[in-house]
Amino acid sequence: MKEIQAALTEVGYKVQVVEAGTPSPGKVLTCQVEKFKFNNYTWLFPIVPTWGGIRLNASLVGADQKVLWTHQFSGSGSTLDFSNGYTSSAKTSMTEILNEMTTEFSSDEFHTALTK
Repeated sequence: MKEIQAALTEVGYKVQVVEAGTPSPGKVLTCQVEKFKFNNYTWLFPIVPTWGGIRLNASLVGADQKVLWTHQFSGSGSTLDFSNGYTSSAKTSMTEILNEMTTEFSSDEFHTALTK
């Protein structure tokens, strides 16, 4: 979530964190992890391919709980690094997602939903 906050800040928005379930007088960006799955294959040791992906659904919700904007983000990663395979693959996936989020957060559609 801190990286998503950084993506919003990077495109010029001021971020205020609220705890889940806390009533908010304004609009809230929520993020739900729909998939987080990574695998590896060790039969070829010391070459250990690791692969997988992450899928998130981000939604901008108004104070009345109406969804104003929603977008699904996904990223994938793979590596042959046997010492750090899961971490490396997950970081690659999240970097892909965060780059896509930065693009979406700077779009007119998101800006309109946020300021309307």
